[in-house]
Amino acid sequence: TWGSLRNIMIPDTENPELIDRIIDMTQNSNQRGNLGFTFDETPVVNEIAACRSVYDEYHKVLYNSLIEDVDTAVADYVAKLAANGVDKIVEGAQNQLTAWRTEVGRPTK
Repeated sequence: TWGSLRNIMIPDTENPELIDRIIDMTQNSNQRGNLGFTFDETPVVNEIAACRSVYDEYHKVLYNSLIEDVDTAVADYVAKLAANGVDKIVEGAQNQLTAWRTEVGRPTK
């Protein structure tokens, strides 16, 4: 365990209420979201592998500006991702997330 924030020695130069403020912010923070969700890649493992290959082909040249016609390269990149199933991956992830959020009692929209 990490121990308790209440046991930390606060330097004299700091606001003595610092720890209480940190604890308050932590306890009252937004706990919603998708924390705890894990995507099961199994149904789309082939599409993920194909899209990773497309990513490997385009990422470095686009990221490092090693290509002259960026607009054409980006259009080709997006088209190849689509042809290799990126929409199926996104749809599968969204379906799993929606089901998980329903299961744990969180809003789905």
